[in-house]
Amino acid sequence: MFSRLKVILGSLIAAALYTVPVQAAEQITFWYPPFGEFEVSVDDLAVFAKEGKITPNFSFYAQHVTPKQLQQFRELLNQSFNVDVIFVSQLFNSRIGERLVEQLSLLIDNPPDQSQPALKGAIIEAAGQPQGLTLLGVLQKYPLQNLRLNTNRGIKAVDEAHDLMIKTERFFATLQQQAATKATPVAANLADLTQPGAQKWRKESLTIDSSIQAVVYLPEAVKTPAPLIVIAPGLNSDYQSLLYIAEHLASYGFGVAALNFPGSDSQMINDYLAGLATPPPPNLWVEQPKKISRLLDEIEKKSQSNPDWKGKLDLSNVGVLGQSLGGYTVTAIGGAQVNWNSLVQYCAQKNSPDQITFNLSVLLQCKGVNDLPPSTQLSDPRIKAVIAINPVTNPVFDSQGMQKMQVPVMLIGGSADIFAPPIPEQILPFSWLKSSDKYLLLVKNSTHFSFLTQGLANAVPVPEAILGPNPQLAQNYLKVLGVAFFKNYLSKQPEFAAYLTESYVTQMSQEPLPAILLKSFPETDIALPNPG
Repeated sequence: MFSRLKVILGSLIAAALYTVPVQAAEQITFWYPPFGEFEVSVDDLAVFAKEGKITPNFSFYAQHVTPKQLQQFRELLNQSFNVDVIFVSQLFNSRIGERLVEQLSLLIDNPPDQSQPALKGAIIEAAGQPQGLTLLGVLQKYPLQNLRLNTNRGIKAVDEAHDLMIKTERFFATLQQQAATKATPVAANLADLTQPGAQKWRKESLTIDSSIQAVVYLPEAVKTPAPLIVIAPGLNSDYQSLLYIAEHLASYGFGVAALNFPGSDSQMINDYLAGLATPPPPNLWVEQPKKISRLLDEIEKKSQSNPDWKGKLDLSNVGVLGQSLGGYTVTAIGGAQVNWNSLVQYCAQKNSPDQITFNLSVLLQCKGVNDLPPSTQLSDPRIKAVIAINPVTNPVFDSQGMQKMQVPVMLIGGSADIFAPPIPEQILPFSWLKSSDKYLLLVKNSTHFSFLTQGLANAVPVPEAILGPNPQLAQNYLKVLGVAFFKNYLSKQPEFAAYLTESYVTQMSQEPLPAILLKSFPETDIALPNPG
């Protein structure tokens, strides 16, 4: 009984992470059939959390668990998350934040007009405490005397919270141990691919269909047309955040094109937040791969009509690299098939009052499922290789949809990504891929923003606590593996395959962002069912 109470309470703080002084909660009430209603004093929990003492009123619950479970519960109460108060407030003022609060309030058996503002206030105030956001802090700041938990909903929500946090940590830790024991020597004469290459290039701007802004890096003094790589940014981002990898790839002889997506780029999000624009159609993001195809069409026309472009680029040999929503985009154009009916069914299940999701990417994917269905014919035969960073993939692609992807692909995930959590959005979809030329790069402690340039003028600011440690290290990983991957599969230079090995990545790996590269693992190692 107590262990279930522990995880029900824990799901509150787990969900707050993916996200006004008055009287505080005094007790937590929950119904545990068939035994009836139980009460736990918040003061008793506070004494236990801070001092490790078990009060007489708390001893009834403590005696029903093992010492190990009791210690785990104390750690859970004290676990601190460094979440910026301003960021939490901004998140709660957004539509996704409102939806998250609606989801969280289902765990509380109070009317929504009471539980939702109370929960928002408790999380925001707890986040402002010197020790950071803790479960105990949320309980203490909850501005109603009695916090009544819905046990049935809480138990259902716990499994997902467990998968998004605890299972992720265990999975990464297991892989680290395996990598350390299997490491083999790496050739000493491999060049340092974090350094720029020698190829010269020039930069050209393009406007497509009067609204799509793009920049193209054309290689100079090439004897044969160079493979082209297209860069696709994510939501609330633009190509500026990935220009470091665009220029790095261009220095190694690739043509590179980077574009913005009207309706989801940083300028549109800023205008929307400022009240200067209406939100984009909910399904607009699904058809983003078509924008890449339009870009390729336009570059092909330029290459035929403009002498300065002619003979520079091989438009039949194209790689794509995208992050977050751009990661979805490159996965779809690379051959993965969107299953709209499956997505609609999944979202209908999640909209049930008894279903709660803490995966923020699912809120995005389910936002427009009741509107007119978009086109799902999105692949382009010109695409020959794909790198997807923190991609949003699940449930918009199910296992059958991912299996249709036949080109070489690298998925990249981070253990601290709360916007596209690694197990459902990268690890499980990777296990569905049938191609032998597939790679999964997992970077412990990296976040949804680790591979992006920060501090750009148009982007909505992201608090330092959400950015994660040492983004330069993560970006160096991408420089090395991006060059090696595309050299191997687009330029047909097999000597670069030496970089695409578990041993090389283990040697390259550094704290605080240790990295692991996998080519396969049994799906049973995850023990996570297909949510589609």
